[in-house]
Amino acid sequence: MAPCPFCLSFSQVGGGRCVAQTGIWSKPPTHESEGIRAVGENSKPFPLLFLEHSCSPSATKESPVTWYELFLFLHIASAIIWVGGGFFLQVLSLRVLGTKDEARIAGFAGDVEVLGTRVFMPASLLLIVTGAALAINGNWDWSEPFISFGLLVWIISVVAGVAYLGPTSGKIKAEIESGGANPRAQQLIGNVLRYSRIELVLLWIVVFMMVVKLGG
Repeated sequence: MAPCPFCLSFSQVGGGRCVAQTGIWSKPPTHESEGIRAVGENSKPFPLLFLEHSCSPSATKESPVTWYELFLFLHIASAIIWVGGGFFLQVLSLRVLGTKDEARIAGFAGDVEVLGTRVFMPASLLLIVTGAALAINGNWDWSEPFISFGLLVWIISVVAGVAYLGPTSGKIKAEIESGGANPRAQQLIGNVLRYSRIELVLLWIVVFMMVVKLGG
């Protein structure tokens, strides 16, 4: 067993292939320009840089993009849409509500409902599907804290969406249709935004745990 300098974990090295817990070298470097430097006459080659190394256990570089890399791209893209979009809406809501313009507030509430059902919900579904694919394809343990906490936050988000955000959005729509952005409608909008801020904080915590692999 020898340590993989890229994965910082112990790997089986043989026949020019480094099969690590988190990576595979698809072919051996053959000379110094490809990443081998001999230290001493009898020393073994030590990999310095190998651009085809991937931190995916099932990765093979027979194709330009591995399944793990594709799942990772889609996972990150969906997180950008969900978390980034939520952050943008919070900033925009402060500006819109601050105008006290009932027509603008009513329009903003309608836009939020559309974005929630047609953008954020599909993004959250893609996030959980690709996250599961990464865990399976990457041989991650489901009990890892960053995975289990991420699943917990996703479940909370879905349950809250069904039990609270959905019905409340219906009430906001009814209030606006009957009397515009009246005080009752604005109160409901404020309640939704306050909940959304709590959810957004939880999502940022998940992002941090995923990046640093906290507990992994």
